[in-house]
Amino acid sequence: MKEIKAIEKELKVPAVRTILGTYSYKDYADLLNVLAHKEFLSIHEAVVYFGVGTNFMYELVNRPDADFVVPNGRQRLIARDKFKEYMMAGKLKERNKAE
Repeated sequence: MKEIKAIEKELKVPAVRTILGTYSYKDYADLLNVLAHKEFLSIHEAVVYFGVGTNFMYELVNRPDADFVVPNGRQRLIARDKFKEYMMAGKLKERNKAE
């Protein structure tokens, strides 16, 4: 919290803290705009873009029905459009049923 207050004081604007860093609202809007144009997102980028928690995103990625996950070596990427369809289909609510 201290970091946000320092940035707000330095920039003289409110700040937003994400897993990717702390941004002014303008920079945060720019980040979301960039993420909206990427076809594949890292897990942390997907957390910021879709507004879900990090632990929950890892749970989703490890589900057997996660057709939105694209392996890239050791890294797993999220296909943005497929994940959006997955969310709109209401499959996020099935949290405990996947286990």
